[in-house]
Amino acid sequence: MANIGSGNDSLKDFEIDGTVIVKYNGDSANVVIPDGITAIGEQAFRARKSLKSITIPNSVTTIGGFAFTQCVALESIAIPSGVTAIAEYMFYDCKSLESVIIPDGVKSISDSAFYGCSSLKSIAIPDSVTEIGDEAFRACSLKSMTVPSGVKSIGYCLFRGCKSLESVIIPDGVKSISGGAFYGCSSLKGITIPNSVKSIGEGAFTGCCKLYDIVFSGTVAQWKAVAKESGWDADIHYWDVENYEDGYDSFEDLGDYKIHCADALLS
Repeated sequence: MANIGSGNDSLKDFEIDGTVIVKYNGDSANVVIPDGITAIGEQAFRARKSLKSITIPNSVTTIGGFAFTQCVALESIAIPSGVTAIAEYMFYDCKSLESVIIPDGVKSISDSAFYGCSSLKSIAIPDSVTEIGDEAFRACSLKSMTVPSGVKSIGYCLFRGCKSLESVIIPDGVKSISGGAFYGCSSLKGITIPNSVKSIGEGAFTGCCKLYDIVFSGTVAQWKAVAKESGWDADIHYWDVENYEDGYDSFEDLGDYKIHCADALLS
């Protein structure tokens, strides 16, 4: 394999093919990728358990899937301005990740990109993003989320198990809320669903045991026309459960949720 800056001792831990990092073999806590690198390959830093921070130059325009999977000590990262996609499982199980900067220009966040980032409490998604994959933020510690205006679907199990999630802004234009999207979001107290939504999948709000109010921006007739799969609202505002995903051994009947439509209140 050819190496950028061959003979430079700082590059000894990198396997580089042309301008692509194929693999990192070091155990440094803080890594600086050399300028001139254009891509980080799939699984290049996978399971580098000592890695706490990484500096990526703006010459990098592509980062492959699973690139930082299971980097359990990684705390922060800034995606370079030229990158346009967050690949699948890129930060899967990065349990210490607290800060991610996603630049304007990123168009998609793929499946399970941040799945299991249990220290991630907030993230700003730029308006350039038009697609967010299934389970992208599953089991994170997000407290709030604003879905970009160009996104048309809330993916399968997108926020499943985000037990700290209290508020979500779903933009007008979203057409579907997929199955399990908010499953087990036990801190979610209210949500507004735009009248552009035409379908809600099975278990979309299962276990949202503090969800008192659903606001639908359309009329009662429009709400009734929304295709709802069986169990879409199972256990909404019903079970007093500390850890819904892990099962429960006691419960309390807390009552039913209410749907606030533009022309009437449904309960």
